[in-house]
Amino acid sequence: MKLDKETKKFFSTKYKFYKERKSSNGNILMVDRERIDASIINSLISLAISKKNKKNVIILSDLNTDHLNIKIYKHLGFKNFIRGGNKKQYFKNYYLSICSLFISIIGIFNILRKDFFWFIKNYKIKNIPFGDLIYDTNIRFDHRYVNLKIDFKFIKLLITSTFRILLIFKYFKKFKVNKVVVGTENYSFNSGIALRIASYNNIKNYYPGRASDTEVEIATDNIKKLFLGRDNIKNYSVMKEFKKFKPSKLK
Repeated sequence: MKLDKETKKFFSTKYKFYKERKSSNGNILMVDRERIDASIINSLISLAISKKNKKNVIILSDLNTDHLNIKIYKHLGFKNFIRGGNKKQYFKNYYLSICSLFISIIGIFNILRKDFFWFIKNYKIKNIPFGDLIYDTNIRFDHRYVNLKIDFKFIKLLITSTFRILLIFKYFKKFKVNKVVVGTENYSFNSGIALRIASYNNIKNYYPGRASDTEVEIATDNIKKLFLGRDNIKNYSVMKEFKKFKPSKLK
């Protein structure tokens, strides 16, 4: 990869940024959003939490070790990395792979017997709902919200998302995660899943949000705030009008 002038300057400069602790009272899980701007913001948040709470940072990412994002983390002093859902993890965690397949099959049968609204509200793993995250990911592209169906794309997404959920549950327990920093709260990728698990287990979590064109806020979720969101439709009259909306079937 050809680096621009500013990037070369970054890597040629030594920084006293993050330093690993010999002993740590639990760990901070920082979830990589795979965007450089989010990487810098999350690194700053994680650094502040690490210094205040005397905890080490573990980075969860799907990226390879030679990716620019990972190189940036390492240059800032971060050393501990764990991988998200990929082919290697499926074989390495074969028990979780089998479990994700069975859980997904049960979910598909329930959708066929009931509907996708059941899935959104009631698809749970370890008593935590994840159906809405998977559903939102499913309809994100190709106007899939117009004609909801169980097809290859949905089945693949369901199985891979379920595996990812089980894997991140395992990481929470294995690495004694008691603080979480994510780049976004949406979809059934690493960030959305980690934030959902943290929220339901009363684990303090942090994620950046744009407060205005010039300001960034640091938000946090708990179970109560999780389903309201920062920009929810609270007003009854607005909701009444919103329900009248019918999406167009035209491409």
